[in-house]
Amino acid sequence: KYRWLRDRISAGTLGSFSAGPSVNAAFDAAAQFGRNLETSSSPVRYTIDNRRADVEELRRLEEDIRKLAGFETFQRPLTPTEIVSLAGEGVIVCFNVTEYGSHALVVNKHEIKSLPLPQLQHSELEAKAKLIVGDQKLSKGGWQTEAEDNEKLREILVWLWDVAICHVLDFLHLRDATRSEDRPRIWWVANGQLGLMPLHAAG
Repeated sequence: KYRWLRDRISAGTLGSFSAGPSVNAAFDAAAQFGRNLETSSSPVRYTIDNRRADVEELRRLEEDIRKLAGFETFQRPLTPTEIVSLAGEGVIVCFNVTEYGSHALVVNKHEIKSLPLPQLQHSELEAKAKLIVGDQKLSKGGWQTEAEDNEKLREILVWLWDVAICHVLDFLHLRDATRSEDRPRIWWVANGQLGLMPLHAAG
């Protein structure tokens, strides 16, 4: 039942309406939408009321689930202590790239730290991601462009190193490590377009 309610709520209820090309049409559509909300027998009102009931029922189900052994934190965000406990077998590095700035969250078995990555620009990442997937991807080229495509891929790997990976390794003091025993395992976590990049091969 929990999954059914969750999926029904996530599917959306109101949809959208088209206002047409004119400003007057937009006002007319908005006014009609408001009148629908005020009408208790309206399908829109019915949908809103049912969605509200679904959300409340979902909340009650979550409370019941949390009473079960082992599910005390069900659907709740991890605490800092719980996040740190995930890094028992190595360092976790989570990247976050946005138009407003980029950084890496570095988690070890003792603490969580944020590392700013000002050189990792969202627009530049977007342009390079198109060479990995999509209509412009390098793998679509034939043998005629193989050398050129390989060079472009090498440039991407160097770029990844320069704007992100080397800063993380310096932050962890791992580039100074001379023995393999001194180098912990790193778990790279990326999403969006950075998740398409071969972070493990950067350099």
